[in-house]
Amino acid sequence: MKKLILIKLILSTVILSGQNTTEIRGFIKNIDIDTLIIAKAFQDFRYNGIEIPVQKEELFKYVLKHKYIEEYSIVYKSDLKKGAWRPIIFYPNSKTIEFEIYPTSEYHKNKIIGDDLGERKIKYQLQFGQKFSNIGNEIYGRIFQLKKGTDSYNEAKSRLDSLNREAILFQHNYFLNDESILGLNEYVYLLKNANQMMISPEILKEYQGFYLKKEYDHPLIERAINLYANLSDEIEVGKLFVDVTLIDQESNSTKLSELLKEDKFIILDLWSPWCGPCIRKSKLLKQNYSIIKRNAKIIGVIGGINEIEKAENAINRLDYPWKNFIEVSDKNQIWEKYGIANSGGAQFLINNEGKILAINPKLEQLLKIINEK
Repeated sequence: MKKLILIKLILSTVILSGQNTTEIRGFIKNIDIDTLIIAKAFQDFRYNGIEIPVQKEELFKYVLKHKYIEEYSIVYKSDLKKGAWRPIIFYPNSKTIEFEIYPTSEYHKNKIIGDDLGERKIKYQLQFGQKFSNIGNEIYGRIFQLKKGTDSYNEAKSRLDSLNREAILFQHNYFLNDESILGLNEYVYLLKNANQMMISPEILKEYQGFYLKKEYDHPLIERAINLYANLSDEIEVGKLFVDVTLIDQESNSTKLSELLKEDKFIILDLWSPWCGPCIRKSKLLKQNYSIIKRNAKIIGVIGGINEIEKAENAINRLDYPWKNFIEVSDKNQIWEKYGIANSGGAQFLINNEGKILAINPKLEQLLKIINEK
C-alpha cells in the first residue's frame, strides 16, 4: 500500500517561554533523494533555513520552534543550487497540516491540508491576479520599451500609478475585517518589491497605519517600518546615516552612532563571505589601510550568514586589520535598513556629523574625500 505523503505540523504553546513547537513529518514524491530547506518567507534561503534530508517513500521528522505565526517556505536544496526555485508556502497556525510534496516541475500537484491561512492566501492571490495581472504586465511591458521622460512614458506611468492605487485599495478592502497576519504579510511583500513594481511611497503611505495597528507584537511590524522608511527617505548621498545596533564576536553590542564620534570619517563596510565583489572591495581597503587609517575608521559588518562560526571563519581567513561586527540571520535588519536587503553588501562613507558622503565609492574617490583638508 502506498504511503501517504505527509508533513504534520503539531503546534503547541509553551506558556512560560512563549514559544511554539511544530513537529514536521512527511515524505516526498517523484524524487529519489534530496534535502528540504525550511525558512521564514522573507529570509534569504542562501544562508538561512533548516535542512532536512529526505528520500522517496521514507518518512522524515523535524521539530520546529517558533514564537510567531508567520509565513514559512519550503524549497528543494537542489533547486536552490540551480538558482531557480519555487517555494511551498505554509503558516504553522493549526495542530496538523498535511502536505504532498512533488518536484518543482510538478508544483501544481502539491497539496496542503489543514492550513486555513495558506488556503486564504492562495484564494486572495488568485482573485488579485485575475483582476490586475494581465493589465499590469501589459503596462510594465510598454514602460520598459519607452524612453523615460517622454509623453508616452509619462502616460504609461500614470496608468500604472492608477492601477497600483486600485490594486492596493483592493488589498485593503480584502483584509479590512481580517484579524490574521495575512494582510500585513502581503503589505510587507509590496513594500519589499515596491521599487521593482514602481509603486510610489505616497500610495503605500495611505495604508501604513491600517496594517501596523493590527499586530503590535510581531516582527513584520518592524520590517514594514524599515522598508517604508527606505522607500520614503532612501539611503543616498547627502542624507543622514541610519543608526543600527552592532554585535561583536564577544556578543557585546554598540550603536553605530557611538562609533561615529571617534573619527572624522567612518567607512561602513557591509559584506558577506559568499559575495565576491564585496570581498574584492574590502581587500582594496586592506591594501591601502596604512593611508586610510590616518583619517578614517573602517567598521566591518559581516552578514549573509546564519551561524557565528561561519562569520568567525571568514574573519580569520581574510584577516582584515579592522574590527568586524557580526550580523547573524539579519537579527538587526542592518542590510534592510541600508536598502540592500537583496545584496551581499555595500560600502558607505560617513562623516562624523552622520552625513553619507559616498556609497560604494571607487578607491580614488574615497581617498580624495578623506584626505581633503
